[in-house]
Amino acid sequence: MKKLIIIIFMCSLITATIIEVPTDYPTIQTGINNAVNGDTVLVAEGNYTENINYSGAVITLASQYIFQQDLSIIMETIIQADPESDAAVVTFQTGELSESQLIGFSITGATGSYESQGGGVHISNHSNPTLSHLNIYGNSAQYGAGVYIGSGSSPLITDTKIYENTGAVLNPWVTAGGGGVYCDASTPFFVDVEIFNHEALEAAAGLMGQNNSFVSLENVHIYDNIGSSDCIPCGPGGGGIYMANSELYLIGGSIIGNSTTQFGGAIKLVQSIATISYALFAQNLASDASILFADNDSNVTLDHLTITENEELFCTECNSIIVENSELQMSNSIVWGNYNAGVQNNNSMIDISYTDFFGGMTGIGNINTDPLFVSPLNEDYTLMDESPCIDAGNPGADFDPDNSITDMGAFYYHQEFCSGYVQGDPNQDDLINVLDVVVVVNCILAEDCWEVIMDSCEGWTMDMNEDMDLNVLDLLSMVNIIISTS
Repeated sequence: MKKLIIIIFMCSLITATIIEVPTDYPTIQTGINNAVNGDTVLVAEGNYTENINYSGAVITLASQYIFQQDLSIIMETIIQADPESDAAVVTFQTGELSESQLIGFSITGATGSYESQGGGVHISNHSNPTLSHLNIYGNSAQYGAGVYIGSGSSPLITDTKIYENTGAVLNPWVTAGGGGVYCDASTPFFVDVEIFNHEALEAAAGLMGQNNSFVSLENVHIYDNIGSSDCIPCGPGGGGIYMANSELYLIGGSIIGNSTTQFGGAIKLVQSIATISYALFAQNLASDASILFADNDSNVTLDHLTITENEELFCTECNSIIVENSELQMSNSIVWGNYNAGVQNNNSMIDISYTDFFGGMTGIGNINTDPLFVSPLNEDYTLMDESPCIDAGNPGADFDPDNSITDMGAFYYHQEFCSGYVQGDPNQDDLINVLDVVVVVNCILAEDCWEVIMDSCEGWTMDMNEDMDLNVLDLLSMVNIIISTS
């Protein structure tokens, strides 16, 4: 993503005028005001005390980072809020396009006001800017102390750190939400972003989405956020993420070390849809449901998750997952090493399959065996060579990148042997079908066939359960794959 943003920027320089701050204009805002669509406002290192507004400008505003690729330039090119202003440090509210770019700054110092929307960055009114390589920190606001995204906006935010912002309760009768990010009726896309070390005295210290938002997170890490810390009996909860009447799509990344005195240490969902895959949930805390609280017709799909070391505060009989009047599907995952590993089903539909679940869980393909993480003490939750979770996922699911049956958990174990071979396809025609079954049957019936090939890659393609024997169990596994993919 970083290379794509830079290529787009460099191409734009062919016909663009470059306005330099402070050489051509003393402030960033005057540089923006004197730019025309397609121009670049290039800012030298320094501390600029001002609140800026794009006002619809289709321009690139960038620090010298765009040329030098030195991360220290981002820390040394600072846009700091005017202490006399209660606006966000940077505002997009005039229908800005994706070509309206902000690249390579630190954004800090906003103090917010009554019901303020966005401390560091405010995006609203169907604005779709592109933000990349930013540090957004040290801001406060009632909604979205780091970033506020509202009213039909669809920004792309990449390679950015959003941290140490505070969702302050400036009005005690109004809920403060989204210490890091607040999404309201919007469709933002986050790629390679970190959201961490926030406080929100009511809801969603990390990220909050509501009012039919669709929030897409790709390789986003949300960690060490604290929600509802000073208000035990109130607040909707959701230490890492809180979604209400919205949809969440999350692939890759992690949700680690978030906490709330309410429900949902990692995630809380109310009348929302969530599709989450290949992510780590670890060390989250809550009064109950440290992993997930799904309520009021929510629909949750969890696939290839590693869930470990989550804890319910002051409660030995609580459950790490609570599903109320909702639906939950979990597959190809590991739920192990949590202080309370139970699932509480309150009038809901729950289907858990091909998952290593501590204490056992009813469902197809589930196991109850130590997954053998490499080093939990060092927060390394990848799988050891001997892990029972290797090749133990749904055989009908997409194969792992090493062409083996999918593993359980967020981190697949790469098997170097037999590269280019596919288990279940002994004739290597890139199809698993009845012809492969015939190959296996012939080998079972043939004298000495298995003894000759059992240690070869050809033998590995036939030995579906990898027990170093070829028999009817391997045939059944192969037939199940054929049926599930037909």
